[in-house]
Amino acid sequence: MAKDYYEILEVDRNATDTELKKACRKLALQHRPGRSPDNKAAEEK
Repeated sequence: MAKDYYEILEVDRNATDTELKKACRKLALQHRPGRSPDNKAAEEK
C-alpha cells in the first residue's frame, strides 16, 4: 500500500516548496520528545 505523504503532512497536492517545508517541520516538532513532553509516542520512537 502506497503512502500519501501529502495527506500525512496535511497539505494540498499543489502546495509550494515553502508550504511543504513548513508542514514537515511542524510534524517533526510534534514528534520530537524534547518539544512534546506529553506525547508518549514521541518518547518511544
